[in-house]
Amino acid sequence: MANSVFAPKIDGNDHNAKAIVRGILNELPDDCTLEDVMLELYVRANILASRKQIQEGKGLSLAEARKELNTWFRSRSLLNSSPS
Repeated sequence: MANSVFAPKIDGNDHNAKAIVRGILNELPDDCTLEDVMLELYVRANILASRKQIQEGKGLSLAEARKELNTWFRSRSLLNSSPS
């Protein structure tokens, strides 16, 4: 598969939903499952929504995201817990 869910192709023409779906179908192998298609659509939709939020100034910087994740992990004792 040329583009996986981890590296979906996103370009300036992704504003057309039918074109996005056609592109995903063309990129996936012929033996893909419906779950493969749904996962690709889900990932692509979330990436596009995130890009839109960033363009609107609603996103977090990398430093802010790291700080929030560290706070979240600490609040759940995930960073300081030792394996049993």
